[in-house]
Amino acid sequence: AFEFLNQDTFLHRLDPRTKIMIVLSFSIPALIINTPLLQILLFLLVLPLIIVGKIFSKFKMGIDGLFPFIILIIILNTSLINFNSAFVVIVRVLVLMGAFSILMQTTSPESFTQAFVKLGVRYEYAITITIAFRFIPTLANDLEQIKDAQYSRGHSFTQKGIISQIRAFIPLLIPLIISSIRRAYALAEALEARAFGSVKQRTELNDLRMHGIDYIIISIFLCIGFAFLYFYS
Repeated sequence: AFEFLNQDTFLHRLDPRTKIMIVLSFSIPALIINTPLLQILLFLLVLPLIIVGKIFSKFKMGIDGLFPFIILIIILNTSLINFNSAFVVIVRVLVLMGAFSILMQTTSPESFTQAFVKLGVRYEYAITITIAFRFIPTLANDLEQIKDAQYSRGHSFTQKGIISQIRAFIPLLIPLIISSIRRAYALAEALEARAFGSVKQRTELNDLRMHGIDYIIISIFLCIGFAFLYFYS
């Protein structure tokens, strides 16, 4: 759900720092609020942004991937607490997923890294954050390929009993870990070959600049975030 989609939309043209503020304006209330109605309103505000950014199909695919997790939340929260708690947690996950999808799928890795540098984060830490987020879709693709390979070998992931189901996923976990370690080594060698960190004063081909629309959008969404927190309190 966090793979960058290179398109020409209003959200893609916004400064990444503006989109970071949008994410915070949704994420902080979503994590604090426990009222179903306010959580639904948050999600209804995130949804139009997803549509404007033309990332709804990817967002829907992400929801499909979370379906087993959603079922588990419903079962555990309903049995241990109540259904309202389960509903709030599910909508909270959707809001957070939608907010971060807006940021990650409409922001190129270069702009994402540069935005953190502009916010005062050291370049080494900024590139680490970028790589960590970009590894998520890569790992998801690797997992799908490994699963297809294991299916072709006749392996079944539908077993009876919790212990049997855990054992059934070991043939997925071990190749995924090995693949991740190999990818990390290849990435480290690529960074070293390009003399990463040798130049302290870096320059950028396209420098990020905030425009009037960015300040307007930040003001609007900060007001929305504070309004949700005010009504919840």
